[in-house]
Amino acid sequence: MLDETRDEEHHSGEERWEDVSKLRKLGRSATEYLIIDLWDEDKKVRLAAVNALASIKDLRAYEHLVSLLDDGDQDIRFATAVALGELGDERAVPPLEKACNDPNRYVRTAALESIQKIKP
Repeated sequence: MLDETRDEEHHSGEERWEDVSKLRKLGRSATEYLIIDLWDEDKKVRLAAVNALASIKDLRAYEHLVSLLDDGDQDIRFATAVALGELGDERAVPPLEKACNDPNRYVRTAALESIQKIKP
């Protein structure tokens, strides 16, 4: 019984991930829905939402993405640092500078590269 519940939850997460992938194709009109997905319980869904928002480049996502630089998961912080570079908003430079002190070296590298992308 527990295994069935886990499978259903996993399937549910998989479906949500597929939904995020579909939303990405809609562009800016999907931004608000993708922002909601940033707080999903499934890490894969959250990463997909971060990546989708980076590709859409809608500045409405800025505040939400910046808050994820403090996420407890290093993969989320890494993807967020990359996404902020893609967004290209100069407001992201100070939070990215702070992320250059992240405990994870990949996050630090992504933050530095994003700063360089924003301020060539």
